Amino acid sequence: MVGLELQKRGFHNLHALDSCPAMLEMAAKKNVYSKLICDFLGTNRLDIANDTYDCACMVGAIVPCCHVKDDCFEELIRIVKPGGYIHFNMSEESVEDCERMEILRESTLKRHCDNGHWKLVEKRITPDYFRGERGVSQTFQVL
Repeated sequence: MVGLELQKRGFHNLHALDSCPAMLEMAAKKNVYSKLICDFLGTNRLDIANDTYDCACMVGAIVPCCHVKDDCFEELIRIVKPGGYIHFNMSEESVEDCERMEILRESTLKRHCDNGHWKLVEKRITPDYFRGERGVSQTFQVL
């Protein structure tokens, strides 16, 4: 769904990354992605060159079942160009229900700010993010 919305707004060189082949098959049917990458976002090094992307968006990855953990940010920072953006969002319920998820701790995100990897550009609450739930979205600029 995010790919379709980005395409409507004029973005055309879109890549999709997912560890689930079935999800990538669904993404392929949208006809908006120029590249589909089947891999897991974590401590592993993705087969993507440094400073490749202007922006990376994570949608649906931060959920109670822990699709991704805090170790994913180093890899996102590596593949996004300096000056580019990393955006992710989650339902507020995910924040409240997943204390064990390091990714949701402010200290994890702040550590990357303190280490000069990125800076927070925006943190926003969305009243009706998903099925009436409030959502939290954050955008960081890679330094």
